[in-house]
Amino acid sequence: MLSGTNLEYTRFYNQRVVLEAIRLHEPVSRAEIARRTGLTNQTVSNIVGELLGRGVVQVGSKRMGRRGQPALEISLNPQGAFSIGLHLDRDHLAGVLMDLKGTVHRQVSYEAQMPSPAKALKLMQKAVLELQKAWPRNSDLWGLGVALPGPMEMSSGRVVAVPNFPGWGDVPVRDWLEERLQILVYLENDATAAATGERWHGVGRDFPNFFYVYFGVGMGGGVILGGHPYRGASGNAGEFGHTCFQPGAKPQPVGEFVSLEELYRAAGVSSPSALEALFERRDARVLAWLDRAAELLAPGLVSVESLLDPDALIFGGRFPQPLIAYLVGRLGEQMPLYRLPGKPLYPKLLLGQAQQDAACLGAATLPFYEEIAPSHHLLLKKTGSGVF
Repeated sequence: MLSGTNLEYTRFYNQRVVLEAIRLHEPVSRAEIARRTGLTNQTVSNIVGELLGRGVVQVGSKRMGRRGQPALEISLNPQGAFSIGLHLDRDHLAGVLMDLKGTVHRQVSYEAQMPSPAKALKLMQKAVLELQKAWPRNSDLWGLGVALPGPMEMSSGRVVAVPNFPGWGDVPVRDWLEERLQILVYLENDATAAATGERWHGVGRDFPNFFYVYFGVGMGGGVILGGHPYRGASGNAGEFGHTCFQPGAKPQPVGEFVSLEELYRAAGVSSPSALEALFERRDARVLAWLDRAAELLAPGLVSVESLLDPDALIFGGRFPQPLIAYLVGRLGEQMPLYRLPGKPLYPKLLLGQAQQDAACLGAATLPFYEEIAPSHHLLLKKTGSGVF
Protein backbone atom coordinates (compact mmCIF):
# COMPACT_ATOMS: atom_id res chain seq x y z
CA MET A 1 0.00 0.00 0.00
CA LEU A 2 1.41 3.37 -1.01
CA SER A 3 1.97 6.07 1.57
CA GLY A 4 2.16 9.80 1.09
CA THR A 5 5.12 12.07 1.46
CA ASN A 6 5.99 15.32 3.17
CA LEU A 7 8.58 18.07 2.86
CA GLU A 8 11.15 16.20 4.96
CA TYR A 9 11.20 13.18 2.63
CA THR A 10 11.14 15.47 -0.40
CA ARG A 11 14.28 17.14 0.95
CA PHE A 12 16.18 13.83 0.91
CA TYR A 13 15.05 13.22 -2.64
CA ASN A 14 16.01 16.71 -3.82
CA GLN A 15 19.47 16.36 -2.26
CA ARG A 16 20.05 13.26 -4.35
CA VAL A 17 18.72 14.96 -7.48
CA VAL A 18 21.18 17.83 -6.98
CA LEU A 19 24.06 15.43 -6.32
CA GLU A 20 23.21 13.46 -9.46
CA ALA A 21 23.20 16.66 -11.52
CA ILE A 22 26.60 17.60 -10.12
CA ARG A 23 28.00 14.09 -10.69
CA LEU A 24 26.87 13.91 -14.31
CA HIS A 25 27.64 17.47 -15.41
CA GLU A 26 30.47 18.73 -13.17
CA PRO A 27 31.83 21.32 -12.97
CA VAL A 28 28.47 23.04 -12.88
CA SER A 29 27.12 26.29 -11.44
CA ARG A 30 24.18 26.56 -9.06
CA ALA A 31 22.13 28.24 -11.79
CA GLU A 32 22.82 25.39 -14.19
CA ILE A 33 21.86 22.83 -11.53
CA ALA A 34 18.56 24.69 -11.10
CA ARG A 35 17.94 24.60 -14.86
CA ARG A 36 18.72 20.91 -15.13
CA THR A 37 16.69 19.81 -12.09
CA GLY A 38 13.72 22.19 -12.24
CA LEU A 39 14.38 23.25 -8.64
CA THR A 40 14.39 26.89 -7.61
CA ASN A 41 17.67 28.76 -7.32
CA GLN A 42 17.08 29.17 -3.57
CA THR A 43 16.46 25.43 -3.06
CA VAL A 44 19.60 24.54 -5.01
CA SER A 45 21.64 27.11 -3.08
CA ASN A 46 20.44 25.67 0.25
CA ILE A 47 21.18 22.09 -0.77
CA VAL A 48 24.62 22.94 -2.16
CA GLY A 49 25.38 24.74 1.10
CA GLU A 50 24.53 21.58 3.07
CA LEU A 51 26.65 19.43 0.78
CA LEU A 52 29.59 21.83 1.08
CA GLY A 53 29.26 21.63 4.84
CA ARG A 54 29.53 17.85 4.69
CA GLY A 55 32.51 18.03 2.35
CA VAL A 56 30.75 15.96 -0.32
CA VAL A 57 31.08 18.69 -2.96
CA GLN A 58 33.64 21.43 -3.47
CA VAL A 59 33.83 24.87 -5.03
CA GLY A 60 36.14 25.32 -7.98
CA SER A 61 37.07 28.26 -10.16
CA LYS A 62 34.74 31.06 -11.16
CA ARG A 63 32.91 30.76 -14.47
CA MET A 64 32.69 34.03 -16.36
CA GLY A 65 29.18 34.75 -17.65
CA ARG A 66 27.68 37.33 -19.90
CA ARG A 67 26.29 39.48 -17.11
CA GLY A 68 26.61 39.90 -13.36
CA GLN A 69 29.01 38.20 -10.98
CA PRO A 70 30.93 35.15 -12.25
CA ALA A 71 29.35 31.85 -11.14
CA LEU A 72 31.26 29.43 -8.90
CA GLU A 73 31.71 25.93 -10.32
CA ILE A 74 30.57 23.03 -8.14
CA SER A 75 31.94 19.49 -8.40
CA LEU A 76 32.12 16.32 -6.34
CA ASN A 77 34.89 16.27 -3.76
CA PRO A 78 36.73 12.98 -4.41
CA GLN A 79 37.97 12.98 -0.81
CA GLY A 80 34.44 13.60 0.49
CA ALA A 81 33.67 9.90 0.84
CA PHE A 82 35.22 6.48 0.29
CA SER A 83 33.87 2.97 -0.11
CA ILE A 84 35.23 -0.56 -0.26
CA GLY A 85 34.19 -3.18 -2.81
CA LEU A 86 34.78 -6.93 -2.70
CA HIS A 87 34.09 -9.57 -5.35
CA LEU A 88 34.15 -13.24 -4.47
CA ASP A 89 34.16 -15.73 -7.32
CA ARG A 90 34.87 -19.44 -7.34
CA ASP A 91 38.61 -18.91 -7.84
CA HIS A 92 39.52 -15.61 -6.18
CA LEU A 93 38.63 -12.67 -3.96
CA ALA A 94 39.34 -9.14 -5.21
CA GLY A 95 38.93 -5.86 -3.35
CA VAL A 96 39.29 -2.11 -3.95
CA LEU A 97 39.18 1.13 -1.98
CA MET A 98 37.43 3.78 -4.09
CA ASP A 99 36.78 7.49 -3.66
CA LEU A 100 33.57 9.33 -4.51
CA LYS A 101 34.68 10.04 -8.11
CA GLY A 102 35.59 6.44 -8.84
CA THR A 103 39.37 6.57 -8.40
CA VAL A 104 40.80 3.37 -6.94
CA HIS A 105 43.32 4.05 -4.16
CA ARG A 106 44.26 0.48 -3.28
CA GLN A 107 43.60 -3.02 -4.62
CA VAL A 108 44.02 -6.48 -3.15
CA SER A 109 43.58 -9.91 -4.69
CA TYR A 110 43.73 -13.39 -3.17
CA GLU A 111 43.63 -16.71 -4.98
CA ALA A 112 41.06 -19.02 -3.42
CA GLN A 113 39.72 -22.11 -5.18
CA MET A 114 36.15 -22.88 -4.12
CA PRO A 115 36.60 -21.43 -0.62
CA SER A 116 34.21 -22.55 2.10
CA PRO A 117 31.99 -19.87 3.65
CA ALA A 118 34.14 -19.76 6.80
CA LYS A 119 37.36 -19.32 4.81
CA ALA A 120 35.83 -16.79 2.40
CA LEU A 121 34.36 -14.61 5.17
CA LYS A 122 37.67 -14.49 7.03
CA LEU A 123 39.41 -13.61 3.75
CA MET A 124 36.88 -10.79 3.22
CA GLN A 125 37.60 -9.49 6.71
CA LYS A 126 41.34 -9.56 5.99
CA ALA A 127 40.86 -7.73 2.69
CA VAL A 128 38.79 -4.94 4.27
CA LEU A 129 41.32 -4.39 7.06
CA GLU A 130 44.10 -4.19 4.48
CA LEU A 131 42.18 -1.75 2.28
CA GLN A 132 41.30 0.45 5.23
CA LYS A 133 44.99 1.21 5.70
CA ALA A 134 44.75 3.48 2.64
CA TRP A 135 41.54 5.18 3.80
CA PRO A 136 42.07 8.83 4.85
CA ARG A 137 40.57 8.95 8.34
CA ASN A 138 39.43 12.53 7.89
CA SER A 139 36.98 11.30 5.23
CA ASP A 140 33.79 9.26 5.65
CA LEU A 141 33.74 5.57 4.72
CA TRP A 142 30.21 5.11 3.41
CA GLY A 143 30.18 1.34 3.39
CA LEU A 144 31.28 -1.99 2.00
CA GLY A 145 29.80 -3.46 -1.16
CA VAL A 146 30.09 -7.22 -1.65
CA ALA A 147 29.48 -8.90 -5.02
CA LEU A 148 28.82 -12.64 -4.98
CA PRO A 149 27.51 -15.27 -7.38
CA GLY A 150 23.77 -15.64 -6.81
CA PRO A 151 21.10 -16.41 -5.98
CA MET A 152 20.71 -14.64 -2.64
CA GLU A 153 18.05 -13.35 -0.27
CA MET A 154 18.51 -9.61 -0.49
CA SER A 155 16.26 -8.64 2.42
CA SER A 156 18.25 -10.65 4.97
CA GLY A 157 21.66 -10.41 3.32
CA ARG A 158 22.04 -14.17 3.07
CA VAL A 159 23.42 -16.23 0.22
CA VAL A 160 20.80 -18.89 -0.48
CA ALA A 161 22.88 -21.14 -2.72
CA VAL A 162 25.58 -20.84 -5.37
CA PRO A 163 25.54 -23.43 -8.18
CA ASN A 164 28.71 -25.54 -8.31
CA PHE A 165 30.01 -23.81 -5.15
CA PRO A 166 29.89 -26.43 -2.36
CA GLY A 167 28.80 -25.33 1.11
CA TRP A 168 27.27 -22.03 0.08
CA GLY A 169 23.73 -22.49 1.33
CA ASP A 170 22.02 -20.08 3.76
CA VAL A 171 25.17 -18.10 4.60
CA PRO A 172 24.56 -14.82 6.58
CA VAL A 173 27.22 -12.79 4.77
CA ARG A 174 25.94 -9.31 5.63
CA ASP A 175 25.38 -9.94 9.35
CA TRP A 176 28.76 -11.66 9.77
CA LEU A 177 30.70 -8.82 8.15
CA GLU A 178 28.76 -5.98 9.82
CA GLU A 179 29.22 -7.51 13.26
CA ARG A 180 32.98 -7.90 12.91
CA LEU A 181 33.87 -4.83 10.84
CA GLN A 182 31.33 -2.34 12.22
CA ILE A 183 30.63 -1.08 8.72
CA LEU A 184 27.44 -0.88 6.66
CA VAL A 185 27.39 -3.75 4.13
CA TYR A 186 25.58 -3.81 0.78
CA LEU A 187 25.18 -7.24 -0.77
CA GLU A 188 24.59 -7.80 -4.49
CA ASN A 189 24.97 -10.54 -7.07
CA ASP A 190 28.05 -9.99 -9.19
CA ALA A 191 26.26 -9.28 -12.48
CA THR A 192 23.96 -6.62 -11.00
CA ALA A 193 26.91 -5.09 -9.15
CA ALA A 194 28.83 -4.87 -12.43
CA ALA A 195 25.78 -3.34 -14.15
CA THR A 196 25.46 -0.74 -11.38
CA GLY A 197 29.13 0.17 -11.69
CA GLU A 198 28.74 0.48 -15.46
CA ARG A 199 25.76 2.78 -14.96
CA TRP A 200 27.70 4.91 -12.46
CA HIS A 201 31.10 5.16 -14.11
CA GLY A 202 31.05 3.49 -17.55
CA VAL A 203 29.26 3.53 -20.88
CA GLY A 204 25.97 3.01 -19.05
CA ARG A 205 26.01 6.64 -17.92
CA ASP A 206 24.37 7.51 -21.24
CA PHE A 207 21.70 4.79 -21.13
CA PRO A 208 18.95 4.69 -18.47
CA ASN A 209 17.78 1.27 -19.69
CA PHE A 210 20.21 -1.53 -20.47
CA PHE A 211 20.91 -5.20 -19.92
CA TYR A 212 24.38 -6.18 -18.77
CA VAL A 213 25.82 -9.57 -19.73
CA TYR A 214 28.46 -10.65 -17.22
CA PHE A 215 31.07 -13.26 -18.13
CA GLY A 216 32.70 -14.75 -15.04
CA VAL A 217 33.61 -18.21 -13.91
CA GLY A 218 29.86 -18.58 -14.32
CA MET A 219 27.59 -16.30 -16.34
CA GLY A 220 25.02 -13.74 -15.26
CA GLY A 221 23.01 -10.70 -16.22
CA GLY A 222 22.05 -7.37 -14.65
CA VAL A 223 19.05 -5.20 -15.46
CA ILE A 224 19.08 -1.39 -15.29
CA LEU A 225 15.66 0.22 -15.84
CA GLY A 226 14.96 3.92 -15.47
CA GLY A 227 18.54 4.43 -14.33
CA HIS A 228 18.24 2.00 -11.40
CA PRO A 229 18.98 -1.69 -10.87
CA TYR A 230 15.89 -3.82 -11.31
CA ARG A 231 16.12 -6.73 -8.88
CA GLY A 232 12.71 -8.36 -9.16
CA ALA A 233 10.52 -9.89 -6.44
CA SER A 234 13.30 -11.88 -4.75
CA GLY A 235 16.23 -9.65 -5.69
CA ASN A 236 17.59 -12.03 -8.32
CA ALA A 237 16.34 -10.66 -11.65
CA GLY A 238 18.59 -10.90 -14.68
CA GLU A 239 20.00 -14.41 -14.10
CA PHE A 240 20.64 -14.87 -17.79
CA GLY A 241 23.00 -17.79 -17.24
CA HIS A 242 20.10 -19.86 -15.90
CA THR A 243 17.94 -19.43 -18.99
CA CYS A 244 17.67 -22.69 -20.91
CA PHE A 245 18.13 -23.81 -24.47
CA GLN A 246 17.59 -27.30 -25.86
CA PRO A 247 20.57 -28.78 -27.72
CA GLY A 248 19.08 -32.26 -27.52
CA ALA A 249 16.36 -33.97 -25.55
CA LYS A 250 17.09 -32.16 -22.26
CA PRO A 251 17.02 -28.37 -21.76
CA GLN A 252 20.24 -27.00 -20.23
CA PRO A 253 21.19 -23.61 -18.76
CA VAL A 254 23.19 -21.52 -21.22
CA GLY A 255 25.62 -20.61 -18.41
CA GLU A 256 26.84 -24.20 -18.31
CA PHE A 257 28.28 -23.67 -21.81
CA VAL A 258 29.16 -19.97 -21.92
CA SER A 259 31.48 -19.32 -18.98
CA LEU A 260 35.13 -18.70 -18.24
CA GLU A 261 35.38 -22.20 -16.80
CA GLU A 262 34.16 -23.78 -20.04
CA LEU A 263 36.39 -21.56 -22.16
CA TYR A 264 39.43 -22.59 -20.09
CA ARG A 265 38.51 -26.22 -20.63
CA ALA A 266 38.08 -25.80 -24.38
CA ALA A 267 41.35 -23.89 -24.80
CA GLY A 268 43.41 -26.01 -22.42
CA VAL A 269 44.57 -23.03 -20.29
CA SER A 270 43.77 -21.63 -16.86
CA SER A 271 44.24 -17.85 -16.93
CA PRO A 272 42.80 -14.85 -18.81
CA SER A 273 46.26 -13.83 -20.01
CA ALA A 274 46.81 -17.26 -21.57
CA LEU A 275 43.42 -17.02 -23.29
CA GLU A 276 44.30 -13.62 -24.70
CA ALA A 277 47.62 -14.92 -26.02
CA LEU A 278 45.84 -17.76 -27.80
CA PHE A 279 43.26 -15.38 -29.24
CA GLU A 280 45.97 -13.06 -30.58
CA ARG A 281 47.36 -16.06 -32.47
CA ARG A 282 43.82 -16.79 -33.70
CA ASP A 283 43.83 -20.21 -32.05
CA ALA A 284 41.19 -22.38 -33.72
CA ARG A 285 39.87 -23.74 -30.39
CA VAL A 286 39.23 -20.28 -28.96
CA LEU A 287 37.62 -18.95 -32.15
CA ALA A 288 35.40 -22.03 -32.48
CA TRP A 289 34.27 -21.67 -28.85
CA LEU A 290 33.45 -17.96 -29.30
CA ASP A 291 31.54 -18.65 -32.52
CA ARG A 292 29.51 -21.35 -30.75
CA ALA A 293 28.91 -19.03 -27.77
CA ALA A 294 27.46 -16.38 -30.11
CA GLU A 295 25.11 -18.97 -31.61
CA LEU A 296 23.89 -20.00 -28.14
CA LEU A 297 23.52 -16.47 -26.78
CA ALA A 298 21.86 -14.78 -29.77
CA PRO A 299 18.30 -16.23 -29.39
CA GLY A 300 18.21 -15.48 -25.65
CA LEU A 301 19.49 -11.94 -26.09
CA VAL A 302 16.87 -11.28 -28.78
CA SER A 303 14.28 -12.41 -26.20
CA VAL A 304 15.80 -10.00 -23.66
CA GLU A 305 15.60 -7.08 -26.08
CA SER A 306 12.01 -7.98 -26.96
CA LEU A 307 10.94 -8.17 -23.30
CA LEU A 308 12.80 -5.14 -21.94
CA ASP A 309 13.27 -2.93 -25.02
CA PRO A 310 16.59 -1.62 -23.62
CA ASP A 311 18.73 1.19 -25.00
CA ALA A 312 21.76 -1.11 -25.05
CA LEU A 313 23.15 -4.55 -24.31
CA ILE A 314 26.48 -4.10 -22.51
CA PHE A 315 29.03 -6.91 -22.22
CA GLY A 316 31.79 -7.23 -19.66
CA GLY A 317 33.35 -9.35 -16.96
CA ARG A 318 36.41 -11.52 -16.61
CA PHE A 319 36.85 -12.56 -20.24
CA PRO A 320 39.78 -10.65 -21.82
CA GLN A 321 38.45 -7.60 -23.64
CA PRO A 322 39.56 -8.67 -27.15
CA LEU A 323 37.58 -11.89 -26.76
CA ILE A 324 34.46 -10.01 -25.65
CA ALA A 325 34.86 -7.59 -28.59
CA TYR A 326 35.05 -10.53 -31.00
CA LEU A 327 32.01 -12.16 -29.37
CA VAL A 328 30.02 -8.92 -29.59
CA GLY A 329 30.89 -8.70 -33.28
CA ARG A 330 29.65 -12.23 -33.87
CA LEU A 331 26.45 -11.48 -31.92
CA GLY A 332 25.90 -8.51 -34.21
CA GLU A 333 25.80 -11.02 -37.08
CA GLN A 334 23.74 -13.69 -35.30
CA MET A 335 21.01 -11.70 -33.54
CA PRO A 336 19.34 -10.30 -36.69
CA LEU A 337 18.62 -13.90 -37.72
CA TYR A 338 16.17 -14.23 -34.81
CA ARG A 339 14.55 -10.79 -34.79
CA LEU A 340 11.09 -10.14 -36.11
CA PRO A 341 11.11 -7.32 -38.67
CA GLY A 342 9.47 -3.98 -38.11
CA LYS A 343 10.87 -2.82 -34.78
CA PRO A 344 11.88 0.86 -35.14
CA LEU A 345 14.99 0.64 -32.94
CA TYR A 346 17.29 -2.13 -31.79
CA PRO A 347 19.64 -1.83 -28.78
CA LYS A 348 23.29 -0.97 -29.24
CA LEU A 349 25.78 -3.77 -28.50
CA LEU A 350 28.57 -2.25 -26.40
CA LEU A 351 31.67 -3.26 -24.45
CA GLY A 352 31.69 -2.30 -20.81
CA GLN A 353 34.55 -0.11 -19.62
CA ALA A 354 35.51 -1.89 -16.38
CA GLN A 355 35.88 -5.35 -17.97
CA GLN A 356 37.77 -7.82 -15.75
CA ASP A 357 37.34 -5.71 -12.59
CA ALA A 358 33.69 -4.93 -13.34
CA ALA A 359 32.09 -6.77 -10.41
CA CYS A 360 34.65 -5.53 -7.88
CA LEU A 361 34.40 -1.90 -9.00
CA GLY A 362 30.63 -2.23 -9.15
CA ALA A 363 30.58 -3.52 -5.59
CA ALA A 364 32.51 -0.44 -4.45
CA THR A 365 29.93 1.71 -6.23
CA LEU A 366 27.00 0.23 -4.26
CA PRO A 367 27.36 2.41 -1.12
CA PHE A 368 27.62 5.56 -3.27
CA TYR A 369 24.70 4.51 -5.44
CA GLU A 370 22.44 3.76 -2.50
CA GLU A 371 23.23 7.09 -0.84
CA ILE A 372 23.30 9.39 -3.88
CA ALA A 373 21.14 8.09 -6.73
CA PRO A 374 17.69 9.72 -6.74
CA SER A 375 14.93 7.15 -6.34
CA HIS A 376 11.20 7.64 -5.99
CA HIS A 377 11.04 5.13 -3.14
CA LEU A 378 12.35 7.92 -0.90
CA LEU A 379 9.09 9.76 -1.41
CA LEU A 380 7.05 6.75 -0.26
CA LYS A 381 8.94 5.73 2.87
CA LYS A 382 7.61 6.50 6.31
CA THR A 383 11.05 7.49 7.55
CA GLY A 384 13.96 9.18 5.81
CA SER A 385 17.16 7.33 4.98
CA GLY A 386 20.61 8.13 3.74
CA VAL A 387 23.60 9.97 5.04
CA PHE A 388 22.09 13.44 4.64
